Amino acid sequence: MNRRQLLQLSALAFGGLNLPAWALPAKPPAEVILSAQGKNDFGLGWMDEPGLSAGRIQTGFRGHQVVGIGRNRILMVARRPGRTLAVADLASRELNQSVDCPANRVLAGHACVSPDGRTLFTTEADETDGAGYIGIYRADTLARIGEFSSGGIGPHQLAFMPDGRTLIVANGGLHTRAETGKKVLNLATMKPNLTYLDGQTGAVQEQQYLAEAKAGIRHLAVTATGDVVFATQLQRAAMDNTDVNPLGWLHRRGESPRACSAPVNLWAAMADYAGSVVVNSRHATAGITSPRGDIACFFRIGDGALAGYHRFHDVCGIASTSDDSAFVLSNSQGLVRVIDAATLKELPERRQTYTGWQWDNHLSVMTL
Repeated sequence: MNRRQLLQLSALAFGGLNLPAWALPAKPPAEVILSAQGKNDFGLGWMDEPGLSAGRIQTGFRGHQVVGIGRNRILMVARRPGRTLAVADLASRELNQSVDCPANRVLAGHACVSPDGRTLFTTEADETDGAGYIGIYRADTLARIGEFSSGGIGPHQLAFMPDGRTLIVANGGLHTRAETGKKVLNLATMKPNLTYLDGQTGAVQEQQYLAEAKAGIRHLAVTATGDVVFATQLQRAAMDNTDVNPLGWLHRRGESPRACSAPVNLWAAMADYAGSVVVNSRHATAGITSPRGDIACFFRIGDGALAGYHRFHDVCGIASTSDDSAFVLSNSQGLVRVIDAATLKELPERRQTYTGWQWDNHLSVMTL
């Protein structure tokens, strides 16, 4: 029985009775799927449940990642070279707060919240030299309370490790500036890394580098057991070879990174670009998308082997449902696809089209 049927049954069973609130059946948790969206009318978009309801809030700037920072409070981080953090209230469906990072910093599009929910951490960069920083804010007020080095140039995504204290940061290695757009200013010297930091002191605990220095480490996800899945974007024009490189990687503390295993033609089809990463703990599976390759790939976290893939035009957003029963995919044409996490087959009956919408790079799933 799905959520809609359950609500209908509850209405029939209790609609004619004047019962106190405590005697009514508990309302099922509402799962909300969120993403930055828009082409010119930038904002935050959400689906309360695919096919039931959806809504948008205009923000005036293009967002990247969406993060929950409290009950019904949703944070959208500006896409680089933006500088704004905006908070929307999903109860009132209104934008109720926004702050800018310092003038000498630019946001890199990603953020995460400390396990106790009190502190927000953002990836930022100094545009003058690309040096990476982790901005530290109070989650309730967005007051900035500090920063420390990210351990590299051009940090992008970050997350907490299961110990609740260690931060892992994907330092993409790229130095760009707002006035020159996506032009990379340090191709010859770029040195991306995966950095583990003490989330309280900023001390570097461990750093990992790939053999291919032009493989920018951009996105990552962490399992409950501490396995890290990360994905790369190659700067092909700066490479001194034409080798096809794996774009998905696994890492465990104290070991060297291991490439996920897939046929070379699949890596080639991804056109040197992985756009988003998610892990599904229930099925020990990682999903990696490639909008340039029009494909979402799924790998077993244990051995990194390819488990399946799904063709989907311009797919970038990917999330795992709150019960880990399915993966949700989105693209820039407002389309949504649902993949059964056990079989890795699409569920066509759950396809959705949001006409006039343009989902951005990342999806988030939250339970309210």
